[in-house]
Parts: sequence; structure tokens; C-alpha cells
Amino acid sequence: MKRWFTPLYWIAAVVMVALVILAIGSGSLFLSHVNDAGFWLVKEYFGISVGQTFKTWSLMECILSAVSFVIILAVAGVILAVNPALLPTLAPIAA
Repeated sequence: MKRWFTPLYWIAAVVMVALVILAIGSGSLFLSHVNDAGFWLVKEYFGISVGQTFKTWSLMECILSAVSFVIILAVAGVILAVNPALLPTLAPIAA
């Protein structure tokens, strides 16, 4: 049986596409701008200055982005460890 006919292959392939989308979203959080509504909510809720909010918000968003990216890489590593047949399929995408 060919590897692309197995249900596990297709489920893993769909999950890998979802992980790529999540990784892009994770990277977009790295340095959030003051246009983010959450920035202003935190500023008003805690009653702190714009400068202090920017420092706090930027640090929080950077940590959130980095941790989520590490988790996404770990999940992708587990999927590739369970289903190594996906690796040759993903090679043209990485090139």
C-alpha cells in the first residue's frame, strides 16, 4: 500500500498545514503595536503610563510568541517522529 493512502498520513499532513498557519500567527505576535486593542485595555485597567505599558506589553507578547513557537515545533517533531513518511513530502515546501 502506498504511503499516501493511509488515513494517518492525511491526518498528519492536514495537521502540519495547521501548524504552519499557527507558526505564522505566532510570529506575528512578536512585537505587537500600540494599535492592538489589548494594549489599551491593559493600560486603562492597570492605570499605567503608555511607556510602561509598551514595555510590559512588548515583553509579554515576545514571551508568548517564543513559547508558542517552541510548542508548535515540538508538536511538529512528534508528528514527524510518529509518521516519518511525511518528511520527503515536506521537502519541496521547505526548498
